[in-house]
Amino acid sequence: MQGERAEYGKQVINQLAKQLTEHYGKGWGVRQLRYCIRFAEVFNDIEIVHTLCSQLSWSHLRQLMTMDDNLKRDFYIEMCRMERWSVRQL
Repeated sequence: MQGERAEYGKQVINQLAKQLTEHYGKGWGVRQLRYCIRFAEVFNDIEIVHTLCSQLSWSHLRQLMTMDDNLKRDFYIEMCRMERWSVRQL
């Protein structure tokens, strides 16, 4: 059962990536969609998302969402915001 669900999920993501690429052009591959899914899992409060997206770049957010420790991630978010860190500094 679990294997079937995982395979179905892969098919959905692959098909969605194909459809989005056909409709919108480059930038909607499987890897990008997986980043979007991870983003939604990590930053699941719409108000926080709105604030973060207005202050940090997608590149910042991609780096930050790889951190499993919430306290550590929150610290680096604040440092990026307050000190205006570049992605390289992060």
